[in-house]
Amino acid sequence: TIALFEVRLLQLYQQQTIDNTNAKLLDNDLKKYFENNSFSDNNFSLYQKWICFKATYLNEEQEAIKMLEDLLKISTLNTQKRAIAKIDLAQLQVLNNDVWEAVLLNSQVEKDLPNDTLGHLAKFNNAKISMMIGEFEWATAQLDVLRAATTKLIANDAMYLSLLIRDNYDAEDSLNIPLAQYAWATFFVENNRFEKAQLLLDSIEGSYSFSLKDDVLFLRAQIAKNQGNYHLCDSLLSVLILNFPSELLTDDALYERAQLQDYYLKNNLLAIEIYEQLLLY
Repeated sequence: TIALFEVRLLQLYQQQTIDNTNAKLLDNDLKKYFENNSFSDNNFSLYQKWICFKATYLNEEQEAIKMLEDLLKISTLNTQKRAIAKIDLAQLQVLNNDVWEAVLLNSQVEKDLPNDTLGHLAKFNNAKISMMIGEFEWATAQLDVLRAATTKLIANDAMYLSLLIRDNYDAEDSLNIPLAQYAWATFFVENNRFEKAQLLLDSIEGSYSFSLKDDVLFLRAQIAKNQGNYHLCDSLLSVLILNFPSELLTDDALYERAQLQDYYLKNNLLAIEIYEQLLLY
């Protein structure tokens, strides 16, 4: 039963457009399942995915926040699962415009699991929040720690954000608004709030100090892909690769475009050509 629910969740996430009927049906089925089955270690992962589904797919942040707060009241929840719940709750609190509560939750995970991947993830999320609220020097200090002391995936993401700040941060500009807006836009994309992200990207492009051209293109390409607009995604990635051949995101754009041609646009010959270009990059 748990595996079946996870397959149904995955199928919905992979659809190009939101199927509200099937989404509500799955939500109701999950609700019935947890009404009839007590919470346990075995179904914790499914419960977590259900909460994330409600927040990012059904836009029910408040309900998801309440579910996580109730989950954290369970005294038998072990340290790892408690940390996962706090990290998820922190993300939702940012969506709820309560960044300081989010920072507090992530900081608690950092303190409880300083040498664990979850502790590193919490630190990384707090660094991103620092970018969003304009504390770029503090964010850079945290990101530089993570570059050397965490899993490869988080280390790579930390390196990208650290370099992004260094390339675009102006110490004489007390606000650095475009950079903060880009951090918010990235957060909104991660949480399926694409309209909010696009509005911020439009604002960045209209800025007098627009220096994030390749980053904005890449984020717009991600949005297009998530919305099933694969030809637009391919076009945006092509522009990035052509106009910014030496930027940090160029190899990522090549890989994303090769994957797009291979799995979505079914142009295998072009995909091979791009893979070869990436190997020589």
